[in-house]
Amino acid sequence: MYRRQPPCVDSLQPNSTTERTGVALCATKAQAEQVKAGLAEWLAPRGLVFNEDKTRIVNLDEGCDFLGFTVRRFGAKLLIRPSKAALRRHRQRLRAEMRLCAAPTR
Repeated sequence: MYRRQPPCVDSLQPNSTTERTGVALCATKAQAEQVKAGLAEWLAPRGLVFNEDKTRIVNLDEGCDFLGFTVRRFGAKLLIRPSKAALRRHRQRLRAEMRLCAAPTR
Protein backbone atom coordinates (compact mmCIF):
# COMPACT_ATOMS: atom_id res chain seq x y z
CA MET A 1 0.00 0.00 0.00
CA TYR A 2 1.46 3.36 -1.01
CA ARG A 3 -0.04 5.19 1.97
CA ARG A 4 3.12 4.28 3.89
CA GLN A 5 5.47 4.56 0.89
CA PRO A 6 4.44 7.45 -1.37
CA PRO A 7 6.23 7.94 -4.68
CA CYS A 8 7.49 11.26 -5.96
CA VAL A 9 7.63 12.61 -9.48
CA ASP A 10 11.26 13.60 -9.90
CA SER A 11 12.81 16.14 -12.25
CA LEU A 12 9.94 17.58 -14.27
CA GLN A 13 11.98 19.08 -17.06
CA PRO A 14 10.24 20.15 -20.28
CA ASN A 15 12.08 20.09 -23.60
CA SER A 16 12.74 23.77 -24.17
CA THR A 17 15.57 26.24 -24.03
CA THR A 18 14.55 27.22 -20.49
CA GLU A 19 14.27 24.03 -18.50
CA ARG A 20 11.98 23.96 -15.48
CA THR A 21 12.34 21.44 -12.69
CA GLY A 22 10.09 20.30 -9.88
CA VAL A 23 9.11 17.51 -7.53
CA ALA A 24 5.56 16.42 -6.69
CA LEU A 25 5.06 14.33 -3.56
CA CYS A 26 1.97 12.10 -3.74
CA ALA A 27 0.32 9.54 -1.47
CA THR A 28 -0.03 6.81 -4.11
CA LYS A 29 1.58 5.80 -7.38
CA ALA A 30 -1.77 6.27 -9.13
CA GLN A 31 -1.99 9.80 -7.76
CA ALA A 32 1.55 10.52 -9.00
CA GLU A 33 0.58 9.34 -12.48
CA GLN A 34 -2.53 11.58 -12.37
CA VAL A 35 -0.38 14.56 -11.36
CA LYS A 36 2.04 13.83 -14.19
CA ALA A 37 -0.84 13.58 -16.69
CA GLY A 38 -2.36 16.82 -15.38
CA LEU A 39 0.96 18.63 -15.67
CA ALA A 40 1.41 17.29 -19.20
CA GLU A 41 -2.01 18.72 -20.11
CA TRP A 42 -1.04 22.06 -18.56
CA LEU A 43 2.29 22.14 -20.42
CA ALA A 44 0.87 21.19 -23.85
CA PRO A 45 -0.85 24.54 -24.69
CA ARG A 46 2.39 26.28 -23.81
CA GLY A 47 4.33 24.19 -26.34
CA LEU A 48 6.20 22.26 -23.65
CA VAL A 49 6.49 18.53 -23.01
CA PHE A 50 8.10 16.28 -20.40
CA ASN A 51 11.51 14.86 -21.13
CA GLU A 52 10.62 11.20 -20.53
CA ASP A 53 14.30 10.28 -20.06
CA LYS A 54 14.54 12.57 -17.04
CA THR A 55 11.02 12.21 -15.62
CA ARG A 56 10.44 9.31 -13.27
CA ILE A 57 8.19 8.18 -10.46
CA VAL A 58 10.08 6.78 -7.47
CA ASN A 59 9.19 5.58 -4.01
CA LEU A 60 10.28 7.93 -1.20
CA ASP A 61 11.83 5.02 0.69
CA GLU A 62 14.32 4.76 -2.20
CA GLY A 63 14.65 8.54 -2.31
CA CYS A 64 15.67 10.80 -5.14
CA ASP A 65 18.36 13.41 -5.72
CA PHE A 66 17.01 16.77 -6.83
CA LEU A 67 18.94 20.03 -7.31
CA GLY A 68 21.77 18.97 -5.01
CA PHE A 69 19.54 17.56 -2.29
CA THR A 70 18.39 14.06 -1.40
CA VAL A 71 14.68 13.68 -0.62
CA ARG A 72 14.07 10.45 1.27
CA ARG A 73 11.89 8.95 3.96
CA PHE A 74 13.56 7.40 6.99
CA GLY A 75 10.91 5.68 9.08
CA ALA A 76 8.10 8.19 9.65
CA LYS A 77 10.27 11.24 8.84
CA LEU A 78 10.80 12.92 5.49
CA LEU A 79 14.38 14.16 5.32
CA ILE A 80 15.73 16.62 2.81
CA ARG A 81 19.49 16.92 3.06
CA PRO A 82 22.42 17.74 0.77
CA SER A 83 23.26 14.93 -1.64
CA LYS A 84 26.56 13.08 -1.44
CA ALA A 85 27.60 14.50 -4.82
CA ALA A 86 26.86 18.07 -3.68
CA LEU A 87 28.84 17.56 -0.48
CA ARG A 88 31.75 16.11 -2.48
CA ARG A 89 31.76 19.16 -4.83
CA HIS A 90 31.67 21.52 -1.83
CA ARG A 91 34.60 19.74 -0.14
CA GLN A 92 36.61 19.89 -3.39
CA ARG A 93 36.01 23.66 -3.69
CA LEU A 94 37.02 24.18 -0.05
CA ARG A 95 40.12 22.03 -0.52
CA ALA A 96 41.17 24.05 -3.58
CA GLU A 97 40.57 27.33 -1.74
CA MET A 98 42.57 26.20 1.29
CA ARG A 99 45.48 25.15 -0.94
CA LEU A 100 45.51 28.60 -2.50
CA CYS A 101 45.54 30.23 0.96
CA ALA A 102 48.24 27.91 2.26
CA ALA A 103 50.53 28.38 -0.75
CA PRO A 104 53.75 30.19 0.18
CA THR A 105 54.04 33.74 -1.09
CA ARG A 106 57.25 35.04 -2.63
